[in-house]
Amino acid sequence: MVGSPPVRRRKTSGWVKPPLKAIEWAIEVWPRRLPLKAKVEVQPLAGEASGRRYFRLVRDGWSCLLMIGPDPRENRVYADLGERLRRELPLPRIYQKDLELGYFLLADLGEARLDKVLSTADPRQRVELLQKTAKLLGAWHQKALELTEDSSYFLYNPVYDRQFVLTAEWGYFLKGLSLLGLAVDSLELAEEGSALCVVPRTPKVYIHRDFQSRNLMLFQDKLWVLDWQGARLGPAAYDLASFLYDPYVSLSEAEKAVVKKAYLKKRPEFNLVASISRIAPLRLAQAIGAYSHLVKRGLPYGQYLAPALTRLEALLPTGRRRKGYPKTRALIAKALDLVKGLWQGVGS
Repeated sequence: MVGSPPVRRRKTSGWVKPPLKAIEWAIEVWPRRLPLKAKVEVQPLAGEASGRRYFRLVRDGWSCLLMIGPDPRENRVYADLGERLRRELPLPRIYQKDLELGYFLLADLGEARLDKVLSTADPRQRVELLQKTAKLLGAWHQKALELTEDSSYFLYNPVYDRQFVLTAEWGYFLKGLSLLGLAVDSLELAEEGSALCVVPRTPKVYIHRDFQSRNLMLFQDKLWVLDWQGARLGPAAYDLASFLYDPYVSLSEAEKAVVKKAYLKKRPEFNLVASISRIAPLRLAQAIGAYSHLVKRGLPYGQYLAPALTRLEALLPTGRRRKGYPKTRALIAKALDLVKGLWQGVGS
């Protein structure tokens, strides 16, 4: 672009150079009019578990986030659903987008991820944050109820049903553990997996499907939701289970009770508590599969495997049905032995 302002890149560990074309596009569509020669500072940000790349662009003391998404379908969901939900829910503003190129210019919400904030908060602050989170999820589900009436949104992602669970939760879990080097006999585990993959009959709404502390930001004393592109029609209890058993944080039983109480106060018609323990193992199986795939890609997610595996084992049903899932428990035990030997910081 002729006459582009100078670009200053702040190099950090793991620096990933942004495409010059993307920087030029961001400058051209910048939401504030600034002098042409205003310098642009580029700061790379961790892309977390997705294939998307993020950069903070700072011009004349004002910043935006540049997001580069490689998946055209996912970009379309992100844009369309985000613009629809943002009318009533706290989602970061999409200033500009180019779906063909996969470029998005987003509002910068800072760096106060909820998992980081909770780790330094005192007990009273933690309770307040957990109550805010539960109320936000209740508001999401209220808006999501309205979306269930618009069939056009169902075209993006598959419905969260038994077939989806068998593939995207249980199957993903088994494949992930095999990537870590474990011998996994999917046929031997098929009966227990089939019994476990039962979707509770709770109210179905447009669930977020990744409602956890790293997808929540605290900005201007308000919680904001990130990464909504995986939303789909499914049981409302899934999102609540995602947060209560989030491997990135450790909630006490008293704190979990705070979340449940605040959520039910916001959505009293959704009596989900009885369903949480049934769907939480499926959510944790998905998380374990995701962490395993990320570790295989060389990303630092190994430390979260032990907490997730430990919680999954504790939540497996007991009793006569499938005799307490002995084959699944044996696989989890082998996985725990493996990950505890490789990564420190094992949680509960």
